[in-house]
Amino acid sequence: MAKGIVEPLYYPPRARGSRQIRETWWRLRRGVLMRVRREAFAPPPDMPSQSRMFLWLAIPGAFCFHRRQIWLGSAILGIWCGALLWSVVTLGLPSAWWAMVLASSLHSLMATVAFSVTKRPGSNGLGPSIGGFTVMALVYWWLFPACLHCVVFPVSVREKLVLINPWSREIHRGDWSAFRSNYRHWAAGDAAARALEGYVGELGYDQVLGLPGETVKFQPESIEINGVRYEKPAGQMPSTGELEVPQDSYFIWPSIVIMHGFADPEGMLQNMAIVPKGAIIGKPYHRWFFQVQEVAPLQKYTGAAQGKK
Repeated sequence: MAKGIVEPLYYPPRARGSRQIRETWWRLRRGVLMRVRREAFAPPPDMPSQSRMFLWLAIPGAFCFHRRQIWLGSAILGIWCGALLWSVVTLGLPSAWWAMVLASSLHSLMATVAFSVTKRPGSNGLGPSIGGFTVMALVYWWLFPACLHCVVFPVSVREKLVLINPWSREIHRGDWSAFRSNYRHWAAGDAAARALEGYVGELGYDQVLGLPGETVKFQPESIEINGVRYEKPAGQMPSTGELEVPQDSYFIWPSIVIMHGFADPEGMLQNMAIVPKGAIIGKPYHRWFFQVQEVAPLQKYTGAAQGKK
């Protein structure tokens, strides 16, 4: 055989036939297995599209409209919208809590029904139930409060809910304001017995006394700010000394915080009273629908004996 010339392989007739049979068998086997796997993981015939499924989960009653149950879908959607609106209008009242429970329960039920469409035959109903609860948790524990706080910020003060307008950031002397407090920073280091009441979590609510750059002088029966004397808003305020408010802060005395057991409660409260501008959340609404929120004005000192808190 000449160098560089490759002769073709020779297959006997029996060997060539067996090879074709094996290749045909493997193609057939591979095709059958792939079809079985596709059928095993294929969605149900009535599986909705992603956009339709999102609509069913976002709006209670949309699933009924798809099934042409117009009256049932309208009733569910109307009850859900009414309960949600009532929970916002009566925010701070006991009926708002019950309205929110009704809206979230109805939403969770309809989300469970929507998830049941994707359930495979023979599987239990635990998956749709978990999906319905997850939708309720995401919407009413995270999404709805986040959207609500863009309009109204509820602050709990002495077991009462004060509704704050987060867009009212223009602060004047005597305004009541909600702010993110730092009282835990000052109280955590002292192991003595103490009682802190009034501020819930990291939020505070009190009256603005001093503006940036002003000087506050403490006197036995009053406080003097820029030469004007005002009534003391709290009994634990120092009787002597003065304080200069930083340019980027307000002087808001924590009148509803009561401390016991600290070595220097007045000095600690004085540090807590310096609130940075960035910590201000807003001022309370004067009226929230039919609820009127009254606040006490800052009284000038008249010299008469006044009861202290």
